[in-house]
Amino acid sequence: MNKVDQINRLLLQATHHRDQLTMIAKEFVDLHNEAHGSCEADELFACILDGQPYQQTLDRVNRIRAHRQGHGR
Repeated sequence: MNKVDQINRLLLQATHHRDQLTMIAKEFVDLHNEAHGSCEADELFACILDGQPYQQTLDRVNRIRAHRQGHGR
């Protein structure tokens, strides 16, 4: 297999992997009862897609909620 074929194979694998992670992240957001597209959902997506620590993610989600409710000052 030549270098171009190897690059294309790796790109295809990465796309497939990213698609799988996105599906997992969507389910993760649903399990937390968050609206897709919300700031909270974005943080939960980052936990899956970027490997952010779960507890830190929950802390950020809770700060977002508190701020939204006017208690984050």
